[in-house]
Amino acid sequence: MEKALAQMRLVGKGAEADLFAGTWHHMKVLVKKRVPKLYRLQELDARIRSFRTAHEARLLQDAKKCGVATPTVYLVDLPNTTIVMEYISEERLKERADTMSDDERRARFVELGESIGLLHQGGIIHGDLTTSNVLVKSNRLYLIDLGLGTYSEDVEDRGVDLHLLWRVLQSSHHRFAEMALAAVMEGYERSVGRSRAHSVEERMWRIDRRGRYVAER
Repeated sequence: MEKALAQMRLVGKGAEADLFAGTWHHMKVLVKKRVPKLYRLQELDARIRSFRTAHEARLLQDAKKCGVATPTVYLVDLPNTTIVMEYISEERLKERADTMSDDERRARFVELGESIGLLHQGGIIHGDLTTSNVLVKSNRLYLIDLGLGTYSEDVEDRGVDLHLLWRVLQSSHHRFAEMALAAVMEGYERSVGRSRAHSVEERMWRIDRRGRYVAER
């Protein structure tokens, strides 16, 4: 895998991992390689990176089983803390949303809400729900980067997931933030049902009020 990685193109650098795009066994792939953290003890760092690599791969696979569009995982290389997965696109919803018509934009955010609802129904919390972590390909949305994801059915965790998305909509998509959130909640309700959607949305706004209270003190 390391030899193949040397031939690939670096397409992104995150806090925890480098992303490479290239060809592997005649397939176009994206490779996520978690990099060492020099401030941690070497043995501890290796264990943390190995655990997070395996955990993220499992979340991606379980999300797909829930009916959520995610990249297919082809290989998990734990010694090198690397995931080889299906290459989807480099077009993020963050940029694409600004160029869509109003009708298309609304439809895409409804679709996003449906995907989030399916995740939550399956007991998965994304952990980093931003429009940067949603890719657009052939008018379909794919959720990516579950590196901060967890397994939980707690309404608080679901509310936190949606609240992060709301904050992102306000900061990066303020022109249509309220419309986008309403569309997300419409799609979410389709996946989880009215009662559960209402409970999670209510918790999301409670979290929002808590945040404003702390900020104003």
